[in-house]
Amino acid sequence: MLPNSQTLDGEQQAMCTDALTCTGPTVEEQRLSIDRIHINVDLAEDKVDRIRSFVDETLPQMKNDSSAAGHPHRWYPRRYTHGFIAYLSDWLKWEPVGATRFYCATGPKCAGYKNTHMNWNPAKSDSAFVAGIILDEYLQIPTNSLIDSTVSRIDLALDVPEARIEDQSFSWPKMTEVENRYSKGRTMYLGARAGATRIIIYDKRAEIQKSNSQLGHFYEPLHEPVPAHDLMRIEIRLKKLSMSISELLTLSNPFTQLAVQVRPKNFSRLESSRFDLALHEGFSRATSIFNSAEKKAYTRKLKKAGGPC
Repeated sequence: MLPNSQTLDGEQQAMCTDALTCTGPTVEEQRLSIDRIHINVDLAEDKVDRIRSFVDETLPQMKNDSSAAGHPHRWYPRRYTHGFIAYLSDWLKWEPVGATRFYCATGPKCAGYKNTHMNWNPAKSDSAFVAGIILDEYLQIPTNSLIDSTVSRIDLALDVPEARIEDQSFSWPKMTEVENRYSKGRTMYLGARAGATRIIIYDKRAEIQKSNSQLGHFYEPLHEPVPAHDLMRIEIRLKKLSMSISELLTLSNPFTQLAVQVRPKNFSRLESSRFDLALHEGFSRATSIFNSAEKKAYTRKLKKAGGPC
């Protein structure tokens, strides 16, 4: 348990600040990023009152104020009485996938919840904006008030360049539920929607193209650069957590549990069709038509092909 913020020394404060702001190498440098983080904290009553006051009194006055940073507006969360959403910048309120949104809610409707909830995407919502504009300017809440927060969910993302979902198969220990969706590219889901862990694999390049298309030419400054090569995004969503902010610094890498198998280039047409079936039905069923020798040859090619990461 961390001590109260009043007794933290400089090293402890720096450690907690690093965990909150997620500083470090960029996605391009290490290809691994935090895609969203959910935190819950019991704030002092006067700080909870500031959030309520901001939602009830300040937001209505800001409704037609185009100069308000982040274009904050009211949010009606299911589990809390008061909430609001803000954006990294005024321009980004038009961003179609909502990746830049910062969410804040207070006043739990049911017992068992901490009195304040926040969630945002550290890769999209700059930490200086969250700390300076949201917490300091709008709410007058110091960032060290979040030191005793618990993390209830964290989404981790890994980008694999020059890789396509169609050429890989994926598996996770004791996870049998698999769902595939097709729109602008294929998206694969491993694990139940309500489960503690869910893996999403999709064509990141196609998602960027779709997002840019939705923005149109008028919002071209918001367009994200489209990679020249294929780009596969793997997201691991860890939900139902209860860990302190400082524990993020020692969080083990969950990607080591994900098994990824590349489609061998020397597969015959039959072997390739079996690989396609394995993506949906599993290895055992896909290879059930092979005799012993064929199954060994098939397995040998798979091992030689390895994984993309």
